[in-house]
Amino acid sequence: MKKRMIKELFNTSKLSSLLKNKYGNYVLQKAIHIMSYDEKSEIREYLMKKVSFSSNKEKARLNALIDMI
Repeated sequence: MKKRMIKELFNTSKLSSLLKNKYGNYVLQKAIHIMSYDEKSEIREYLMKKVSFSSNKEKARLNALIDMI
């Protein structure tokens, strides 16, 4: 269940809107906090790829999440 929720949160189409929303960003941070080391590594890799295709504002938010991991 946890893995499915994490996968849904970091879904490409939803990630952008969650990053823009104060509460959504908080939810992403909390999800990162409860992830296992392997899950964090997987999400970190995914986010690093996503950064290259993002706008400057979104890049900053993604980089902040990556730094948390």
